[in-house]
Amino acid sequence: MNRLHARAVARLERLRRAQQDDESGMVMIYVLFVTMMITMLVATVTMASASNVVPAQQSAYDQDALTAAESGVQAYYAALLSHTTCVALTDLAAGSGGCAGLSTGATSGRIAIASANSTHAFTVTNQPYYTWKVLSVGSNFVRVQSTGEIGASTSGLYAKKVVTADITGGLTRNFLDYAYYSTYETLPSSYIQKEFKPGRSIAFDSATTLADAGVTGSPSSVTWSGAPTSGATGSQWCDALYYSPSTGASTVNASTGGLGRYFQGAGLPAGYNWQESVTAAPGASALVGTTHNGICQVDFTTGTTITGFPLNAGRSCCSTLAK
Repeated sequence: MNRLHARAVARLERLRRAQQDDESGMVMIYVLFVTMMITMLVATVTMASASNVVPAQQSAYDQDALTAAESGVQAYYAALLSHTTCVALTDLAAGSGGCAGLSTGATSGRIAIASANSTHAFTVTNQPYYTWKVLSVGSNFVRVQSTGEIGASTSGLYAKKVVTADITGGLTRNFLDYAYYSTYETLPSSYIQKEFKPGRSIAFDSATTLADAGVTGSPSSVTWSGAPTSGATGSQWCDALYYSPSTGASTVNASTGGLGRYFQGAGLPAGYNWQESVTAAPGASALVGTTHNGICQVDFTTGTTITGFPLNAGRSCCSTLAK
């Protein structure tokens, strides 16, 4: 019995070891397969990334070169605006002495753009340059060509871009480019007196409207006295400046004694310039003496024509073409 038992135990041990050996082999194959897949994935990503490093850096240099070219255009535009003796396209086109260095054929030469700070100073490989040249001057525009470069021409990442820009002349269409100056922003007193003349009668044909307005009685019409031509409530205030001239010159605000429109006469609420009263209202005598306060300020509308002097001396920059 002991021998049979020992043989059975030995057989079971051999079977257990054989099973373990089979499972160990399967695990090893699985581990090798996963390791191989990870290695292939890492190698693929590394190769793809490496192949894109140079194109990405070259694209960045191309963008920097375009920016440098645009800087050249702005440099010429700034020189044009700051040149006090060259203020007209006719001067540029004629190549007058006052436009020296700005007319057709003029060039800046190759200018290195300075670094914004020493911490990020440009090196030989990423130093930007611009070169502008005036191609032509027409009756309405100045055509400037600007070349932007990044780095040395012998560098493998050297980039170059060319921009052609038109700086327009004449009057700009942008309202915000104008400085608007106005001596008077009012209707003249002659217009006020014509529009609100004495003795004009207005007929009433709606009792409901009068009732809603709080008018008692049943007036058929109302007659106004008209805008006075003088006095503290007269329309002559519309001819005056808003402020008093520092010199007190009677020729400016003669009709108001140099006081200006800011002065408020007796019986006039703030902001109003003249006043008229009702002289007759048949059927509602209580309306007689009722006042109408008038103003003479001008409101700007879409139909208003405004003339002025452009702040940028009639030059605007730039419509560009890059290549």
